[in-house]
Amino acid sequence: MRFRKFLSPSGDLGTLHGEDLLPKGLKRVRFSACLTTEYPFKPTKSNFATSPTHSQHTTPQALHGLYEAACRNREELMFPIFLTQAHQHTRYLTHLDFTNHPIDRKTAEPLADVLCLEFGLRHLILERCELEDETVKLLLHSLMVTNTLEELSLSFNPKLKTQGFKYIAIYIKGSQKLKKLDLSCTLPDKKAIGYIAQSLAKIEGSEAPSLETLLLQSCRLSLPHLKVLSAGVRASACLRHLSLMYNRITHQSAIWVGVMLRDYDDLRHPQQGLESLMLDGNEIKQGIQSITQALRRNQRLRSLSLSGCRIDADGCKWIGEALVRCIDVGLVANRE
Repeated sequence: MRFRKFLSPSGDLGTLHGEDLLPKGLKRVRFSACLTTEYPFKPTKSNFATSPTHSQHTTPQALHGLYEAACRNREELMFPIFLTQAHQHTRYLTHLDFTNHPIDRKTAEPLADVLCLEFGLRHLILERCELEDETVKLLLHSLMVTNTLEELSLSFNPKLKTQGFKYIAIYIKGSQKLKKLDLSCTLPDKKAIGYIAQSLAKIEGSEAPSLETLLLQSCRLSLPHLKVLSAGVRASACLRHLSLMYNRITHQSAIWVGVMLRDYDDLRHPQQGLESLMLDGNEIKQGIQSITQALRRNQRLRSLSLSGCRIDADGCKWIGEALVRCIDVGLVANRE
């Protein structure tokens, strides 16, 4: 099957162009008066490139005191896991892991106050935290102010709805440091995936997002999701690694996986495309033919994982014929 009839100049991104992913979409947050001078957030380039007016990193010890003051000011109980991890570091608090610790809006407010401060945070894991849309909005705004985070995990947060994914998309588009984002085991609808796809696209006259790795494993993605996502992947100047493991990709929706891999006939975005794609655990079956058609001329893909995709002997033959370049293809557990 040929792909060209499925493609339009803007793919499915055009339907979202009226809903700009601007920083003003995230809630304006002020520092607590007891912490420092108020810094109202203004959606300008400087907000992404620089931290608030702090010439030095805030040490974990100082952060502890500031967090206690924020909790007192808001009359909220402290989040014990944050204090524990702050105590474990002496100079820089580069990594925070709140896995399995629920964070509601009240807990998030004092956390958001201190996340506005520069203390060296690079990796933040919010896995299984029962996050909801407004909580994510608070936390992502603060992370955007400092703009130091390189890796973020929001996996296993099924309470996130469409609006929450819009906030995530705003953060992707505004961040200049974020390299890896894990949204596995969340439940985005088609519109939510549309926001994510739009955030990946390079807009003429603006700086490209920095995101290189996106994990969307076990998100129940099917044909409508993939149709929208494929447009964003093709228009991305940054994304290099994509995992779609354990979704609902069938022989019918595999056509849109093939669209993602067509990096050879888009004059608007030369020399851009995925370097690795993980499709394990999807019942692609005969749909592998649609993918191999794109593989024949793909310029950038170096790793393709297809474990457990129920590919039969004919499918393996099509893959072999398509591999004119040295691509590492995982074919484990395809016993058929």
